[in-house]
Formats: sequence, structure tokens, C-alpha cells
Amino acid sequence: MNRAEAQLVADAQGVRDEVGVLALHFGYANRFFPGTSVQQTRLRYALFVPWQLLALMRTPGLRPGQATEALRQAEMDLARRLPDVEGEGTIGRNTVKHDKPVSIPPSQSYWVALNQWGILSRVGDVVPGRRDILSSLHGWREAGTGRGELTDDEHRSLDPRPRLFHKDLPAPPSDFTRGKALDFALTDAEREFLGKRIEDVSREDKQPAFLSVLVQKEAVPTDGQQPWSTELRKLADKSDRAALKRARDAAALSALARGFYLACVEHLKDTRDKRSSSTLHRDLLPVLIDRYRDRALRLDLDAVAADGVAIGRLGSVLGAVQAWLRRGAFDPGDEKLRAVLAKWERDRKGDRRARLPLNAHAEAARRDWKGDKAGKAVPIGYRWDLVRRLLRDLHGVG
Repeated sequence: MNRAEAQLVADAQGVRDEVGVLALHFGYANRFFPGTSVQQTRLRYALFVPWQLLALMRTPGLRPGQATEALRQAEMDLARRLPDVEGEGTIGRNTVKHDKPVSIPPSQSYWVALNQWGILSRVGDVVPGRRDILSSLHGWREAGTGRGELTDDEHRSLDPRPRLFHKDLPAPPSDFTRGKALDFALTDAEREFLGKRIEDVSREDKQPAFLSVLVQKEAVPTDGQQPWSTELRKLADKSDRAALKRARDAAALSALARGFYLACVEHLKDTRDKRSSSTLHRDLLPVLIDRYRDRALRLDLDAVAADGVAIGRLGSVLGAVQAWLRRGAFDPGDEKLRAVLAKWERDRKGDRRARLPLNAHAEAARRDWKGDKAGKAVPIGYRWDLVRRLLRDLHGVG
């Protein structure tokens, strides 16, 4: 699986996507915040992962075939040593209490950060994968000999092996491998290293990414600020300022697309299937329309591609949602929009999982659907809650 596919899978696990808007989320999140993933929690994990791999490299007698299990155990141990507090961001906090491995371990969810933030070194034009490293633990310069690195008279390494991590990677705490409690507070050296790495992150056009700019400007977002809030947007360059506005409008349109979908499923379950259903999503639809209609209609779908966000056929689906908004009836059973979304859903999910078509398979799919379990329609967030926390971690703000 390549990096983009792996990132898409990781994000899909954190975003409700009945309407297929994940492409919007993925595209804008990667433009603004390269290296992030919805499975990440705290910034110091970007150091914990390299430190754990370095510890494995230097474990006497550890053979390559044992490395994967050794890392799994190390990540379980790390989860036990970090704060056992809800909301603190300890990955695997609950699963390790039952002696089960972390389902999506930090070495998986943070690999994209290690890559895109330059913490991993390139070997030629290639960044090594997690599996490659575990299969050749002693093939890296950091594995060492236990006697320090051999250098020439100009202090250049004479070790022919490639370096795995950036040369300035801070050393772990002295008790990192000794089983003592750990936390997410960064030392000054760690903060300086991570800040420099993130400051070097760029967009596809080689200009600084918005995440990089936020770090350079030492921005610490408040709970109420969104990435397109005036105070933050003015820090961006001209290209990102325009893209942030489109991302805001796309988020509004995504909420209305999902809001209609959920309300329409409720409507069909009641009127076509003759099965009583909650009115939760139909009641919420007018609220969503009142809140997000203007921004959703403002979005220029053709301009989204210019932001580097590839949405393909989703563009025509979102255009149909905009047309429905312009018609002004706001009927959750609107046949024109239902037909467009039904075809889109069937193409994406297949006949047996799609809920909007007017056939027996869709009726069966609706039978098992519980509206109160589906979650309310909200705008996609582009990993902003995570980014806000990472920035706070960087600046030592609780």
C-alpha cells in the first residue's frame, strides 16, 4: 500500500462518509497540514516512535524476525507508561488493560509525520517503510557498535550504512527504556527539533504549508478558532487564504450533503418501507440549511481542483446538492437529489449496502439502519482539532 492509500485508509477510520466527501477532507487536510492523520493524538509521539526503533536496533541478540513482535510489545508498554486519563491522547490506553496490542499503533499512524516532517532520512529518493526497517534493523547507521561512530579527520562518518533518522534527532530521556512513567511534555531540545522539522514542510508548489506557517508565526489556536478564522487566515499566503475560504465553504456543503442523505434515509424508511423511524435527522435538516446554506452555495466547485483537491465525480454530486439548495423547497424526499445520491451511493458501495435506491436491497439495508446511531451531520474538520492540539503541545500550552 503506498503512502497516499495508507493515509486515506487511516482517515477513513476517523470520518463518517456515507456521501463520499472523504476526498474533500483528505485533499484539503493534506494541503494545509501535511504529515497529520486523524489517528494521531499528541506531538511527542513523533519522537517516541524513533526512540523505540532505536532501542530495538540496540537490543543485544534481537534478530530481524523478532523485531515486529518486539515493537508490538514496546508499544503496549509505552501505552501503560503514559497518562491513564481520558482525553490525554494515550494511544491504546484501554486495549492494553486487557493485554491486547494497540490496534493502530503509533509506529503506523505517525509514519506519515516522520516522513513528511523530515524526521526519517531518505535513502536516495526513497523513504524507508516501517516494514523495511523492521526486516533490517541492523542495516542502519544508528544501530552502531556500542563504541561510538567512527569518523575521519573531518568528522565525517566512515560507516557505509545509511542514516535512518535526522542527524539532529534529540536523545531520549535517560530512563526511556527503564519502565518509568512518561508524559507528553516536550523538553526545550525536543520542541526546537520538532519546530524546525515542521517549519520546513511545504505544499505541492514548494511553498510553505499552512502548518509550517502556523509554527513559524508561533500561533497557538484557541478552542473557538477555526483554521479560516480571520486571525489565523491572515497569517497564510495569498494562495492558502483563498483555499482556506473554499475549504470552509466545502465543509459547509459536506454537512448539508450528509444532512440530506440521513434525512432522506429516514424519509424512505417511513414513507416507502412503512417502518417507524426517528425524525432526528429530518428535524435537524432545516437547522443545517439555515446555518450552512449561504457558504455551501458560495463554493466554486471548479476552483477546488486548483487547490490540488481531486474530487472527480463527487463534484457533480455536490453540484446537485447546491442545485437542491437553490430550488428552496428543502424536501428530504426531493426526488432529483435522491436519484443522484442513490446512483452515487450504489456505485460506491454496491447494491446490497446502498440505502437510497428504490429496490429490495436498499430496503433491506434501511431495515438495519438506526438513525440515532448514525451520528449527526457536521462539517468535515480537516484534522483541525488534532492540529490545534499539536500546536499547543509544541508551545507547552495545556
